[in-house]
Amino acid sequence: QASIFGRDDSRIPLNALPPRPTIADPRSYGLEIDIPISLEPMTTPLFVSNISAGSYELLENFLSARGHNLFGAGSSAGSNESPDTASPEIVPGSAIGVPFMTGDVTLGGIGTVTYRRGNRLLGFGHPMFFQGAVDVPLSHAYIFGYMQSYATSFKLGEVREIFGSIRQDRQFAVGGVFGPGPERLDLRIAVGGEAASNPHTYNFSVWEDRNFTPILTALIAVGEAFRGSISAGGDLTATCDYTIELADGTRIEKHLINSSRQSTTTPFSMALLRDLFMLTDNPYRMANVESITMEINARPIYGFENLIKAQPRYSSLRPGDDLLIDMIWEPYRGDRRSEALRIELPDDIRPGTYVVHMADSGTAQRIDAMHKPGRFAPRDYAETVALAGRLNYPDNRLSVYLFRPELSVGLYGETFEGVPDSIGDLMETSAPSEIKSPVIGRLISAREIDYSMPIDGSSSFTIEVAHHIPE
Repeated sequence: QASIFGRDDSRIPLNALPPRPTIADPRSYGLEIDIPISLEPMTTPLFVSNISAGSYELLENFLSARGHNLFGAGSSAGSNESPDTASPEIVPGSAIGVPFMTGDVTLGGIGTVTYRRGNRLLGFGHPMFFQGAVDVPLSHAYIFGYMQSYATSFKLGEVREIFGSIRQDRQFAVGGVFGPGPERLDLRIAVGGEAASNPHTYNFSVWEDRNFTPILTALIAVGEAFRGSISAGGDLTATCDYTIELADGTRIEKHLINSSRQSTTTPFSMALLRDLFMLTDNPYRMANVESITMEINARPIYGFENLIKAQPRYSSLRPGDDLLIDMIWEPYRGDRRSEALRIELPDDIRPGTYVVHMADSGTAQRIDAMHKPGRFAPRDYAETVALAGRLNYPDNRLSVYLFRPELSVGLYGETFEGVPDSIGDLMETSAPSEIKSPVIGRLISAREIDYSMPIDGSSSFTIEVAHHIPE
């Protein structure tokens, strides 16, 4: 029979003690104890299949903060959601599983059924997370053996097909029901390229939860897939394309690139982690993520280019003229090179002073946040999803902005580029204050240029536009 309390340093097992929250004097039970006793609440031990040391440490820290002990079970534990033979009927004493993540990496826990009545059951004899009303996947389980220990005994086994969910997570037991389990997302990560010694497509099924989903998906799965096919370090340049598909058909697509000598996938993991936190842990409602597909291609090369200088060939121009920008680039371990960029000014551009920004990915995001701050402060679920899709600033992209310096107002995070000034002024003055947001600069045009390697560096300058310019 499971006990809700146990000891971490006792030489005498206490499983025979009644499941009571306090014990006045253990000697009254006939136990000869010559050292102080310390009783601690028990939780479900969680096991993880083969993962790297880095992922194990990260997962262990994440789970220990939630009161769980993690055990590396290696090949002795895993998942089998389509067993050759059907799992036996769930009865008191049956093993049941909690499959947080299955597939190429398995994270789960295994407990025991205490009591069943119809389509409801009690189990474990201790809490799972001790979070009250929950919706946690519940599955059949198969036990291979036991790891016996006076400190912490646990079962070695595999989680199998899901048959229901845990709905109550209380101090002395968990309560489950039979039926459809909680939502899960399908994750597929294809890793290849010249640097991949073991090109492979990895598949995972992850429980949808605002705490677990981002960590298991973005940090554990992505990291393990990359290390399983390539390596954790070395001179590498990798591209990453991923798509998040929601149950309502919305698709969020990203293209990223990174060149590094270590932690090549960190920017990819961080971008996906940010998107998933926005979708699952926003103030409005949790998105139902249907699937995530990711493709990573790596080359055995390290490099980047610095933008040393950018200046206009002519600083005074007429409407419709070509703005010629001379740039100087310095590649990593390479000779400086020159490049000319041509941008056509609109025929109807007003005379005056204009600001040109040549921006790398970080600077481009700051410019967008200053120009349209309302877009970066979503006011409902739809705007949150839109922001997640908009945050895409690859490190190999040079963004060129042409602004007319002025302060104005945007509505619902949008500005009035392309709208006649008279109409824009009317909308700004008549709109309710709660839908307004300040806007710095009026964007005249924007252009994006993608390079083969990551770039770094930004530059700004001003130009004058006039109808008549001396030759």
